[in-house]
Amino acid sequence: MKDLLDFANVPGLGTVIRVDPRRIDVALLEPAFGTRVTMDDLVALPIGDAFLIGLVEVVLERTVRAATEQPPRHDASADVIVRIMPIGTLYPSRDGSAPSFQRGATPRPRLGDACYLLDGERLRAFMSVAAGGVSQEKQLVLGRYLAEHGAAAIADGQPHVPAARRAAG
Repeated sequence: MKDLLDFANVPGLGTVIRVDPRRIDVALLEPAFGTRVTMDDLVALPIGDAFLIGLVEVVLERTVRAATEQPPRHDASADVIVRIMPIGTLYPSRDGSAPSFQRGATPRPRLGDACYLLDGERLRAFMSVAAGGVSQEKQLVLGRYLAEHGAAAIADGQPHVPAARRAAG
């Protein structure tokens, strides 16, 4: 797991340019990266020993053109911005313990921090950690992720029954 979350030799998707309580904006390093990322993709932002995990909400292009250029040309240089909704924090294994994922994002990135796309093996590894709290017999497989068909979308198949009703039943 630790190797799968080692982004040292992986090109970053972009850098953080805006942080607010509910959203993070990332400017892609290359406009062509806009074809690699789409809505509902998952991204990881390293923060200390942990990773803020976010869901891509919006991919937008901000076109930069000369003031005299009317109308804008399609080949004008463009910045691609990805808007991310933080969903939780991934804590890699420490001292032999299993990695864990907690919903809610306590750590926040800073301007200029890196952002990486979770795809392929990294996405499968993250999804196995995220589903780790659900026992095998209670896992309800909802389908497969579009970004990585090898990663199952899993929900807790245990019906939610309040503790008071279970004790009375």
